[in-house]
Amino acid sequence: MLSKIKKYKYIIIGGIIIVVLYVLCSLWSDRKDLYDNGEPTDAIRNELDRAEGAKQDIAGTASNIEGTSTKLENAINTATDASSNFESIIDECQSIIDAVRKQSTD
Repeated sequence: MLSKIKKYKYIIIGGIIIVVLYVLCSLWSDRKDLYDNGEPTDAIRNELDRAEGAKQDIAGTASNIEGTSTKLENAINTATDASSNFESIIDECQSIIDAVRKQSTD
């Protein structure tokens, strides 16, 4: 009977040691992927704020580029229309010159 009690006692002590080792390993392993680069959190926060500001600046610039692109497209369309009108005016002038030449030869 006494040997059974000692056997259970060793089993309980072994179980407690295993649980303690498991708890210690889990505490240490939670931080294994966290590295300290020596930068304080305020510096990192400032850098993130600057990055956010740069992102907003880029978005604003992209919006300005889009507006400029639309204006250029409208200007190109206006120039194309003016070019078409100019061609028709030149053709009309050419026909007037031809008519004047014909009249002067007659």
